[in-house]
Amino acid sequence: VEFSTMYQGDMIFSNQFRLFVSHNGLYKIEFEYLHIEGVSTESKSIITADEALLSFMRDWKNQGNNESNAIQRVELGYYLIIKSDVITGTRLYLEPCYTIYLLEEIEPYVVNAYTGQMVSENEKDIEIMEE
Repeated sequence: VEFSTMYQGDMIFSNQFRLFVSHNGLYKIEFEYLHIEGVSTESKSIITADEALLSFMRDWKNQGNNESNAIQRVELGYYLIIKSDVITGTRLYLEPCYTIYLLEEIEPYVVNAYTGQMVSENEKDIEIMEE
């Protein structure tokens, strides 16, 4: 079971709470949470859901996936995209992304709604370290 934060009506996929349950009961809990201070006033256009699906399908095929699979759902929300030039103590920004869930896959695929490019696991994961 997976829950994501809603902020002003938008899904925040970087803020997740996951419960893993088997026939023996609850066996794992994962969560990520970032405090949201506000929204940017900058306005940028994003690609449509069908453009995101085309981008995903091209990437899927280029990776050599020849098997068929069914798309369960597509959601527009926000992810924290990790850039290599992030400096500790600065503000981080969420970017709009389409999350594509396949029927036979546990982890969803993510397409950046600004660029139309697939987002890798390394780009959307955040590790917070305490000193």
